[in-house]
Amino acid sequence: MTTSETENKSHFRGSILLFGGRIFALVVNFAVQVITIRYLSKADFGILAFAVSVTGMFSVFCLIGLDKSISRYLTVYFEANDYQKFWGTVVLSFGSVSFIGLCVVTAIVTAFQFERDVFGIQPKTLHVLAIVSGLIVAETLNSLFVSFFAVLSEARSIFFRRHVLGPTLKLIAVVIVALNGGSVFQFAAGQLLAVVIATLTCFPMLWSAISKHSKLIWPGVANLRLPLNDFFVHGLGLLIGDLGFLLRGALVPIIIGLNFPADEVASYQSAFTIARLNEFVLLTFSILFLPKAAKLSHDSDSRRLQSLVETTSVWIILLSLPLFSLTFLAGNSLPRLIFGEEYQSSGLILQWLALGFFINASFGINLRLMRTVGKLRFVILGDVLIILFSLLAIWLLIPQFGPIGAAYAVLASYIFQNVVYQYLAAKHTHIKPLSLPILSPFIAVLLLVFAARIAQSSFQIPDVFGPLLAGLVTLVVIGLFYQRLGVPEFFPELRNLPLIGKKTKSVKR
Repeated sequence: MTTSETENKSHFRGSILLFGGRIFALVVNFAVQVITIRYLSKADFGILAFAVSVTGMFSVFCLIGLDKSISRYLTVYFEANDYQKFWGTVVLSFGSVSFIGLCVVTAIVTAFQFERDVFGIQPKTLHVLAIVSGLIVAETLNSLFVSFFAVLSEARSIFFRRHVLGPTLKLIAVVIVALNGGSVFQFAAGQLLAVVIATLTCFPMLWSAISKHSKLIWPGVANLRLPLNDFFVHGLGLLIGDLGFLLRGALVPIIIGLNFPADEVASYQSAFTIARLNEFVLLTFSILFLPKAAKLSHDSDSRRLQSLVETTSVWIILLSLPLFSLTFLAGNSLPRLIFGEEYQSSGLILQWLALGFFINASFGINLRLMRTVGKLRFVILGDVLIILFSLLAIWLLIPQFGPIGAAYAVLASYIFQNVVYQYLAAKHTHIKPLSLPILSPFIAVLLLVFAARIAQSSFQIPDVFGPLLAGLVTLVVIGLFYQRLGVPEFFPELRNLPLIGKKTKSVKR
């Protein structure tokens, strides 16, 4: 086996490990959301969702794109054995993020202590916001740790910290608070404590990861080289792209909360909680894709980079299909079944949000590719266009239509974003972002899912059969495109398993 084949095998095996971990995290985090939504009143959940959205917005600003810059620059410095810049970048990123985050937390807590009416926010909401503000520092540091582990190919560390320990601690916290009859304030404090504990465990894990690389010796403070210009310019450029993420994520419930009662925030956020599951495959595969793509781009190996993009995209589309088909075809009944009767109105919101997230999952790897290969000015131009379009959609649709208008705005924004980035990737890289291996499974998914939805409406098929239709669509599409996954190449040990082994052997032949 050649070196490139070994690297590809390691890359996809690591991605599948993270995928399995994210499934576990998905289940546990979803359980946390269900317990929280069912336990709290709809108004209190709306308040908590508003506060967490605000902290999420500030977390993105405090990171200033440095989590993504780490994936690019640390990989380059590591490959070039430039450990003075490597450690300088580590110190620079962790120090900057910690300082900015602490400043923001101090400002929020001070506002709560001395000003009971900030931007029209009610005192109870401001109190909850002050409690969860500590998440800003903890979550930003977590993002940096994950990027650092990815550079060192520490998939198992990411698996344990991000997908096992963190979600488990949150579940323990929410169960303890619920069993003791806690209020929304105790729910907020419990989630903060869980994240802080999980963040502290990253430090010994980081030391263990570093000790595996004998060359990563601390050069001493005097020998550190801080690439201030390139690092911060690149990070700030990526921050503009993160603003687009904010407009579809944290900012939307904030805008709803400023224009409508807290119940409307809860209606939207409950649907968003389910719909966003459609992007977890993309987020999982992106962790190891970024440093791998950065290395291939640095080596000017466009052939292997094209192969990496195509294979990664097919894996993301096919692994995202089961959740997308379920949330779209059974969307009318899922919020009511999961959260209770008062969330019946979230069904239509869920369907349109699910479609937007699936579109982004299918082609979102090209956005990450553009950010990784260093075409920064084109990335900034694309991000500015996306931000302006998203702001326009939000301004036109949310005040007019409320939560369902927010779903339309998110869908339109995702469609526009992916059109922009397909164009930029095709024009400014050597990659063909809309090659047949990527387009064919995506088109097949949309055709079959929409055909099933039309059949539901035409023949008045009850929602209870939605999961069955989703399962049929999934089996058909995966059957058609199974060979594109390259399972025998990445997991040769499966050939020894009954049924699966027979299929992989036949594919290899």
